[in-house]
Amino acid sequence: MSKPPAIPRKMPTQSRSRVTVEVILEAAAHILATKGYEAFTTNRVAERAGVSIGSLYQYFPNKQSLLAALHARHIDEIKSNGTAIVGEAEKCSLSEAIAHLIQNIVESHVASDRLHQVVATETPDSMIKASTPELIRRLLDSYRPILTVEDPDLAAYIISVTIKAVVHGALHDRPDELREGKIEKNLTRLLLPYLTGEKP
Repeated sequence: MSKPPAIPRKMPTQSRSRVTVEVILEAAAHILATKGYEAFTTNRVAERAGVSIGSLYQYFPNKQSLLAALHARHIDEIKSNGTAIVGEAEKCSLSEAIAHLIQNIVESHVASDRLHQVVATETPDSMIKASTPELIRRLLDSYRPILTVEDPDLAAYIISVTIKAVVHGALHDRPDELREGKIEKNLTRLLLPYLTGEKP
């Protein structure tokens, strides 16, 4: 007998269904953040959400699909805030824009660091969506005249991977410096010379 797919079963279209899904995801996030992955089961999530296990299974066939949905929601939050930063690009310098983007990503992780550690660790690689390369490419387009990188697409990818690796690593190894803004400051100083060839 084949296992159910580790993806949400269906996307809610009615407002009541969307509320139910959001309640389920909040319950899942609470259990992961407070009790860890070992205590994370669909039965506990359904109980916490106040819905039947059958109602949960209408949308999420297993806990891996819940993890994938939490990861997607996390990425959507980063993209939404990042889009606002891109829209304000003409009002600030490149270093300020990069700092704001990094700050957005850091804050979204620090808000619930244990939750993000579990989701990042337990979500299958095949379910993880690229988070920010497209967003960063749009940001770089706003500053194209001052950039020295030859391939903006590659630069956006490298910056995205660098930010992700450093922030995720710091959550585990240097959380205090992440919260204090030291990681954000040093990442900006690292990336600016790469993009422009100039010192920050």
